[in-house]
Amino acid sequence: MAPEAKKSRLSNGISSVPDVVAFFPHNRPRRVEELRLEEHIVSPDEKAYTVADSASQCSSIFEVGREVTGEDDGMEYALAFVNKRTGKTKVKRARVVCFQATFGEDLEEAIGKKRKARTDFTKDYGVKKEEWMEAKNALSRQFAGSKKLKMLEASKRREINETTLEEMRKTAFASEGTLLEIMSEAKKEAMIDEKISLINKAESEVLPKFVDAELAKDVYPLSLFVSDNDVEECADECKELWRKSKEELEADGVLKCVHEVFKCAPHTNKTYVACALLAALTGALKRLHRSVITKEQYEEMKLPKAVLQKLRLDFLQGNWRMAKGKDSINVKVADKERMIAHALCLAVTLMPSLSIPVTPWSRALNVPEAKAVKTLTAMGCTIHNLQAADAVRWESIRAARLLSAPKEGEGRRRFRKTM
Repeated sequence: MAPEAKKSRLSNGISSVPDVVAFFPHNRPRRVEELRLEEHIVSPDEKAYTVADSASQCSSIFEVGREVTGEDDGMEYALAFVNKRTGKTKVKRARVVCFQATFGEDLEEAIGKKRKARTDFTKDYGVKKEEWMEAKNALSRQFAGSKKLKMLEASKRREINETTLEEMRKTAFASEGTLLEIMSEAKKEAMIDEKISLINKAESEVLPKFVDAELAKDVYPLSLFVSDNDVEECADECKELWRKSKEELEADGVLKCVHEVFKCAPHTNKTYVACALLAALTGALKRLHRSVITKEQYEEMKLPKAVLQKLRLDFLQGNWRMAKGKDSINVKVADKERMIAHALCLAVTLMPSLSIPVTPWSRALNVPEAKAVKTLTAMGCTIHNLQAADAVRWESIRAARLLSAPKEGEGRRRFRKTM
């Protein structure tokens, strides 16, 4: 049995059923005889009272009462009933409830009842890989042995930051002239021959035709990629495509670098269609696996039908054939190279600065960076090193900029005269 709570002297011999005295310090009920109180359990140790009077109750103002206790001072409240005729007095225990006008959106908020927080299933409560690794490494530094500490120090030295990028820009990614100085004669000739052979092939089979213009922006006009009929046919659909948010475009398969080009390009009907064609080229190259693209992958690209039809007619030549249980097209090497060259050329032309970072575009087109550099050089672009801040921003150490049309004799292969 639990020990009985101590009773004060006043409570000895008094009825155990207490009465309630309602105390309104700031207002006065209009009809006291109709006043009715309701008791609410806020917590196991706390109760609250409200006035159940619909006529005086507001939608957001509640009369909330709480018991006034004098236990801390060793006092209790009581009601004394005195019979004036006989002089007899009857004392009963009482509870004093003080009422205050309280604001709340509903009754539970007004009486202070705690609500159980709802779980938001749309939020991501997962731990990021970087944060988890930092916490793990912090524990390892505190408790691990010397061997583990050496491994952590070695991984710290291998991290790439702005200082590392600056050093790489000065050394590993120096200009071609610097590289040629430290190469042997045989390697020099092999490097030059390989570069010239690629340019010969690119100009004859791969690269789009250029215009020998004075201004760099006129070397590859958009009319080489998109005709007026193409603009009339699918301009409205392309406008609807580019009205979507960045997240919706990424969900539809439009790559980040293509969206960056669209943001920088002037917004006209021709650029809308050209950017959609660029998204189709990058999407197709991203889905190519061993020079094969399936019909299912082709239909995954949520782009205007006219743009996909142009991609199909100009670059993905051939009919769908059943291979390994799927309809697919085997893309020729020359067609794949032409897609890469047209995508890079279109990206450079759409940028107002006529410059694109090399690394993000080589990843987007799923080609080695060296191959992207050679193709851009064959188009007449100049490869230059970026400053450390720009390298971090664009996630690339080098960028390609179109300054002029390719020179007429640049693609001719030269042979060394023999004595």
